[in-house]
Amino acid sequence: MPDRHWIFGLGSGLILTAIVAVALLMSADSDDSWNQLAADNATASSSSSSASAENQDGAERDYLEAQPQVVRRRAFGPSEDRESGETHPASALPVSIQVVILDSSITAVPGLELTLTAVRSGVGFEGLGGFTDKKGCLKFLNLPPRVEFRLQAHSDRWYLTQGRTISSGLAGDSSEYRREAYQFGAVSGRVIDAEGAPQAKVLVGLKDGEVVATDSQGLFSMRHVRAYKKRRRLVAADAELMLTGTAAIESLSESGAIEGIEITVHPSPVIEGRVQDERQEEVAGAKVRVHSFNGFRRSDWSLLWKELDSMPRWELKNRSIGVVTDEEGRYRLPLPFPGRAKMTVKVENAFTRGGTRRIRAVRGDFPRREDFVVDRGGVLRGAIVWPQGMPSEGTLKIGAYRLSGRFRKEIEIPVGDTFELPGLLDGSYALVLTHSAERALHGQLNEVRAALSEVTGPYRVEMLPAVRVRGALKDRAGTPIPRARVSLRQTDSRQKRRTAKTLTDVNGEYQIDGWTQGQYRISVSVKGFQRTPLRVRAINAGETVEENFELARALDLRGRCFEVSGRPAVEAEVILKGPRSSTVLKTDVEGSFLASDLQPGWYFLSVSRLTDEGQWLAGAAMVNMVAGDDNVFVELLPAIELLGIVKSKRGRAVSKVSVIVSERRYGRVVKKVKVDRKGRFRIRGLPAGQYRVTTKSRNRRIRGKTNVTLHSGVKPAKLRLRH
Repeated sequence: MPDRHWIFGLGSGLILTAIVAVALLMSADSDDSWNQLAADNATASSSSSSASAENQDGAERDYLEAQPQVVRRRAFGPSEDRESGETHPASALPVSIQVVILDSSITAVPGLELTLTAVRSGVGFEGLGGFTDKKGCLKFLNLPPRVEFRLQAHSDRWYLTQGRTISSGLAGDSSEYRREAYQFGAVSGRVIDAEGAPQAKVLVGLKDGEVVATDSQGLFSMRHVRAYKKRRRLVAADAELMLTGTAAIESLSESGAIEGIEITVHPSPVIEGRVQDERQEEVAGAKVRVHSFNGFRRSDWSLLWKELDSMPRWELKNRSIGVVTDEEGRYRLPLPFPGRAKMTVKVENAFTRGGTRRIRAVRGDFPRREDFVVDRGGVLRGAIVWPQGMPSEGTLKIGAYRLSGRFRKEIEIPVGDTFELPGLLDGSYALVLTHSAERALHGQLNEVRAALSEVTGPYRVEMLPAVRVRGALKDRAGTPIPRARVSLRQTDSRQKRRTAKTLTDVNGEYQIDGWTQGQYRISVSVKGFQRTPLRVRAINAGETVEENFELARALDLRGRCFEVSGRPAVEAEVILKGPRSSTVLKTDVEGSFLASDLQPGWYFLSVSRLTDEGQWLAGAAMVNMVAGDDNVFVELLPAIELLGIVKSKRGRAVSKVSVIVSERRYGRVVKKVKVDRKGRFRIRGLPAGQYRVTTKSRNRRIRGKTNVTLHSGVKPAKLRLRH
């Protein structure tokens, strides 16, 4: 018996030793295969461009459109180098991503070239590339963690549609993404004219396809067309845009083909004419543009538009085409298709009589003629008087602001003793001159006259130093307030947005320069302090005034919310609406809330809560913030649900309308919702009281209002608003 036990123990030991030896061999083989795979991946990355040029000429890039599910697993176990035995931090561990490409029948796609590039630059990653193996797999190693990458396929046969980006995981993780590849379809046919003659060198384009040119027999063939389900249009046009045509094609399945398509092109509508000024002189360089086609489909013409945009003759945009007049003021503009459109003419420092012109372009043997007359703008001339001689550096900004209307003209010229401002309409203007320096120089004339096609002046403008305002900001304890915003605005100026802003330094001091003499408004705003009243005063040119401010701390509002049973209202929504802002808060476990950084004034407090039983509770209060730290107690009662429908005067339901519920006494807005397609709306969480219900739409044509009184405990109120 002892011999048997000894033999059994010896056999068990030999078996255990063999298992350990096999495990070590497998570990060594896995390390060798891991290193070999990394070397192969690096080799494929360095030779991807040459392999793509030799094996897959003319490949199209396809971007990913949807995020897949990510399967994560730990690929790197201990953070220790097996060869050197050195330990690395967790953030230094590399990340790997494995991509599996399958076709629509869940079959692997081998030999597909893939490239991986970082979406954002500056992550220290130049990109990797390679080909999928027999199982459709390709693994990217040594990637930076937590980075978004763009996966692209390069093939004449396959394209990807899923996912735009893929992301690497945490340090040491390995992610697996699966993508479905589809085969390109083909579309072929020919282009003929109305008499059946083939047309050569005609560009044919298709959305999600490509742009090809017809051969000498008018034949074309597209080999990289993605599958689609809805009908689409083929568009065709020659290089001169003198022949255009379209053809509708049915749906295209994966790897399908549509043959025998005939596109008939017709002569394009042509508009020609001449641009002259008021003296009947030709205007060269005028930009004539036709835009806003009523039958334009940007998706159909987008690819063809890019090809035509490379020609210097046309000025193409999203929905317009333009041309420049020649030396004789003539232009000839073909349109891609007939329809209604708008025409505009733009000439520098001139204005077109009649403004925008509406036309209707039709196909025909004779071009449509449209002549335009432009009026040269008026010119203002003047002389500049400098206080201490003309400066040798800097530029001079000249602006003319029309006293009636919004027209303005601004230019920037080198410094000189005279100036000239062209391109003005008839009327009176405020003329402002500004020279940028350490302390800017300004000159202003409150009223000058200008007329079309005439030169007025010369006007004499005296340049004076700008007004300057300086001072300090402190709180009531005398502590300086840094980084406070100080604004200076000239109220009697014709210029829009003529406001200068600055921040106080660490000592609470500021200095800000204005413009010419006049009325100025000074305002101060800083977070955590109350707003100060606006100060308006008259300041002479070159004068320096001092304005000091003493600010008070902002106010705080504390409150508690209770239910009818006396329990605190936990996680209740508190909406606080003040004179200039609104705040949304949540109550804590004791039903308390705190609103900070408030300005003095009246505030409307609205509280609502959904209980565990599905019942809405609501309450409201008005608070007058004067000294701050006011304690407000709000009791929540069963809320009322307001149902309604918005109808027009004819009794039809109105959609795309907002319903606003406000308090009748104070006018504060309580709730605002949008109606559905049938004009219905539902507002929950309203406390008892008197309300005014109004409607509002974007076009401001649909308006309606009604008053309603809601009592606690009654059934949901129903009302109808008519416009």
